[in-house]
Amino acid sequence: MPLYAKIDVTKIDKSRLFAGAKGTYLDLVIIETPTSKYGSHIIKQSAPKGTDMPILGNIQLPKQKETPQDDVPF
Repeated sequence: MPLYAKIDVTKIDKSRLFAGAKGTYLDLVIIETPTSKYGSHIIKQSAPKGTDMPILGNIQLPKQKETPQDDVPF
C-alpha cells in the first residue's frame, strides 16, 4: 500500500542538509496526530531535542476497511 506525503520545501532549514555518499540528505520525523487537521501524521525536520521545528507537511493514511464480525456463539 503506497503512502503519499506533501511537504513545503520553503520551510526546510537548509543548514541541516548534509552530504551523503550518493547525494544531499535531510532527516525527517513523522509524528502520528490522530486529531490533527493536517492528516493522520505530520512531517517535521529532525532536530536536536528541545528544538521545535515547523511542520513541513503531512501524510494521510488510507482508511482501513472494517472486516465484518460474525456473531456466531461458541
